[in-house]
Amino acid sequence: MDGVLSISNVLDFQVLLIPNWLIMLWLGFGAFVWFMKETIANYSAALISLLGGVGGAMSYFAGYRLQAVQWPLGVELTLIVLFLSWFVLSTAIVLMIKRKPLCEVS
Repeated sequence: MDGVLSISNVLDFQVLLIPNWLIMLWLGFGAFVWFMKETIANYSAALISLLGGVGGAMSYFAGYRLQAVQWPLGVELTLIVLFLSWFVLSTAIVLMIKRKPLCEVS
């Protein structure tokens, strides 16, 4: 997602694509989702999507305030794009977690 946002000039990391520290954050996020998948499945997709949208946008806002990333489109528009991006990603993740397997493997 960050690569697309960077190429789209929503985010500017001052490196070719995305910085190493952000790659490590994505790995941590993936591990977090994997370990919390049972807990995530207990909540509504709407709540998880809303929390994901707000939390994702706010984490990038923290990076912006720490001057780790520049926002060429301005604060308001970038926050909207980030919220929508994280909302969609969170929705996809929660729907994948909640899906029923087609068949049970024993």
